[in-house]
Amino acid sequence: MTNADTREHGTCGCALSARGRALLFGLSSLNRLRVLYALEGEERCVGELVDTLGLSQSLVSQQLSLLLDGKLVSARRSGRRTYYAIAIPELNALLKMARETYRHA
Repeated sequence: MTNADTREHGTCGCALSARGRALLFGLSSLNRLRVLYALEGEERCVGELVDTLGLSQSLVSQQLSLLLDGKLVSARRSGRRTYYAIAIPELNALLKMARETYRHA
């Protein structure tokens, strides 16, 4: 397996789409996961996320930027505020499944 193959397919040899890699990257950080859970089912602006999560504005903005790059989150401007929402409906279902699965773990 060449280096290019390893980057594309990983060491296991299994192909993973760019969308799949973005999804797994989005779920790989506790802070990004907290942001996604806070956005589950509703859109919120950065200030609301800061208040809800107790994280700094810069950290929330950084995580949102990464989630936007991966197209897991969408942004909508309204006046001076930007509202963020989960962009993939299946992600809401995945978050719900993870919460239910690991609630008692």
